[in-house]
Amino acid sequence: MSFDRLDWERVERRAMMILLVILVVYSIVCGLYSLSIAWQLPAVFAALLLILKVALEIREKLCAEPTVSMDYYGTNAEFYSEMWRRISQARRSVAAT
Repeated sequence: MSFDRLDWERVERRAMMILLVILVVYSIVCGLYSLSIAWQLPAVFAALLLILKVALEIREKLCAEPTVSMDYYGTNAEFYSEMWRRISQARRSVAAT
């Protein structure tokens, strides 16, 4: 069976989400049965590690977006025609200052 990088990332992401749910349940059980903090610390550190990994993954996706370009327009007509062209083709937002 051959897995490419996307398949492994999908499997890893799903495993992380399942593990986070398990850690939440474990934390609730520890609270209900008043278990020692020594039993809770490994779960807390594992949850923090997983949350950090998910946050970094989100940051990488956001930083992969292209940066804002700076263009010079000689006249107002050029600027406004280009602005309307970009607005009509925009996927999310247009930065025009």
